Order: sequence, then C-alpha cells, then structure tokens
Amino acid sequence: MLTKPVRSVAPSRVVVREDPWSIRDAAALCPGLSADGEHLSEPEIHIDLLHRLLEAEGPMAVMALGDPASVPGRLSLLRDAGCVIDGHPQHGVRLVAAGLGCWADYIESRHAGRLGRSVRVYQQTTSTQQVARQLVEINAAPHHGTVVAADHQAAGRGRRGRQWFAPPGAALLTTVIADPRGASADRLVLASCCALAEAVESLTDARVQVRWPNDLLIDGDKLAGILVEAVNGAALIGVGVNVSVDPADLPRADGDRAVHATSLAARGYAVDRLRLLDRLLDRLDHALYHADDELLRRYWYERSCLLQQRVTVDSDGTRLTGRVIDLDPRDGLLLEVERGPVVTLRAETTSLVFD
Repeated sequence: MLTKPVRSVAPSRVVVREDPWSIRDAAALCPGLSADGEHLSEPEIHIDLLHRLLEAEGPMAVMALGDPASVPGRLSLLRDAGCVIDGHPQHGVRLVAAGLGCWADYIESRHAGRLGRSVRVYQQTTSTQQVARQLVEINAAPHHGTVVAADHQAAGRGRRGRQWFAPPGAALLTTVIADPRGASADRLVLASCCALAEAVESLTDARVQVRWPNDLLIDGDKLAGILVEAVNGAALIGVGVNVSVDPADLPRADGDRAVHATSLAARGYAVDRLRLLDRLLDRLDHALYHADDELLRRYWYERSCLLQQRVTVDSDGTRLTGRVIDLDPRDGLLLEVERGPVVTLRAETTSLVFD
C-alpha cells in the first residue's frame, strides 16, 4: 500500500514510502532537496530549542528559549515540521505535540553511533515491523541501530499474528533494528520489556508491570506490547505503546480472548511520543548492551505480575498449569508444574492462557 509522506522542512529528511518513487517527488516535498537528490543546505530545525520544549514541565518564557530575535523564526520552522505549539504573551510557549517532520533529526542528533543513529518516519504504513524486515532481508548489518516509526499502521500485529490496533497519532509505533550480539530471544524480549517499563516510569509516576513474555500493564490493564523477531541475523524489536488512545476506541477482544487496555492519557499522563521514543532508545541500548543478566532479573522481579502466581500456559501445544517461581534471562520462565517438575518455558513458543 502507499504510505502518506511525512513533510519536513529539514532537507536531510527524505520522505520514505514503501513503493518506488522518483527523487522529483522528494524535491517537491522537501524544498531543500534538488531534483538530483543533493542537499542544498543543512537541516534547519533547531534541535536544542525542540529539546527544551520537550523537557519543559510547563510554558516557557521566550527569553528562556534563546535569542528573542531568532526564537519566533525557529518556532515557525518547528510548526512547519508539524509541531503543535501554543503561545501566550504572558504565559509563554508550550509544546503540545512534536511533529513527525522533526522526529528523525531529533533522534539522530541525540543517538549517534547507537540505537537511533538512523530513523525512518512514516505517516502511514502497513507495519513498522514489515518495513524493518524489508530493510534487513538482503543485508542486515548496515541497518543495525535503525529505527522505523509510524504515525499509523494499517496492519499492526503482535505475537502469534494477533492484531495491534491504534488510531492515527495516538500511539508510539516503532521497530528498532538491533544487533543481537548472540543474545537469546528470551533475553532480547526481557531487555526490551524492562527498557520500555523504565522509559515510561521515567516520564510518569506510574508503576508499570511486566506480564511475561511481552506485555506491559498498569493496574492490570494492557498499556504496551513488544514483538521480537529474528531476521537475517538482526533482531527486530517492535514496540506499541498506547499514549493518547481512548480505551473506548480499542477492540474489547482479540478472537476469543478478552482485552483490557489502557493508555497513558487515560491514566492522566500527558506524554509526547517523541520524548517517549527518545527515553526508550536510551534505556534499550543500555538493557541490550550494558546490563548483565542479574540486573535484568532484578528489574523483572520488581515489576513482574506473575511471580509466585498460579498460571496456565500453552507451550508448544501442551497446556501446563503451575506456579511461576523464577526467570532465567537467557532461557525463559521457570514454572513449577502442579504435581510435576519445574520446567523452563521459552518466550518464542509459550503463551499465557486466560480464562
């Protein structure tokens, strides 16, 4: 399907969509790009100004944002990139939402040489996971650290083909292409869950629960999901977080399975998606490449809603009921089966069974 191109005033942001298209299309959308594809000037978005607005707890006086003579022009460029900015002569300036047109420049400027070093932003696509898969199928190595993000997915999915639905502009929808460096699928999923939980907690006072293998909850309601897939030696870490979604707009069931969803906004938290993506990439880089197994296990202990609970699972077609007693970061969940042994369950082949 055709994607709706993202407009950006930053000429380094070549608009991406899934079907082949000519460089003249890009020139029409990005005035700083010539018809032969060469950049005519450097990106114009003022990253420091955007960062100050993202991190501000409330309206900021124009004087606090830099040279009063240049701030209005810089704010205008941010608005051209899709940012929603409120301004008041007495109260100051407040960023309501960061526009898609500035996501790539902002993330790339802050994550050089690590996860987020290259960013592709879509207004609409089938799914970020599918775009990432297409990037790595021929040669994965050049794309390690690349992030694919979308405002809306037409065919978002979770584990085992389950649908992931979110209205346009209401969720953080992204896939991170990571070098697994020999890590098992279980460790990749665990690190991703812990990183996302930390990112959300760093921006709110919410207590995020991790429901093994891949769900994040607040007070028992699903806030986010993670999908990790291995393709051609790369790990595709798909993340979906309900940011400003109204739970009433979400499906109440997935097949015969009831779904109880929530969002950050529904819990009273106003969080910008770009700011959440920035925090997620920081935490994910640390969890994947710097945290040891014991640290990840401790993170899970602090947030698990399954530890010492009686659960039923489907593992490779076999249904088991027992008590969750531990987690091996590399090998999976440890379940003490009722009237049976302790078994290790891998995230790739196990799902929880809900009554």
